[in-house]
Amino acid sequence: MPIRLAEAKRLLKETDIMISEIASQVDFHTIPHFNRIFKDNEKVSPKDFRNRAIPLLPEKK
Repeated sequence: MPIRLAEAKRLLKETDIMISEIASQVDFHTIPHFNRIFKDNEKVSPKDFRNRAIPLLPEKK
C-alpha cells in the first residue's frame, strides 16, 4: 500500500488528473475507500492534499 499511496501523492501533485481516475490508476476500486485510506495515512483528504500542492505545479501557458 505505501507504494500505491506514494504514486497517488505524486499524481495529485504533478497532474490535473481527476481524483477518481487517480484512485483507479493506483488500484483502489472505490473512491470512498481511496479517500479513507489516503486520509488515514496523510491526515488530509486527496482534494486538500492537491490544493496544498497546487503552488508546486508548473504554470500552464
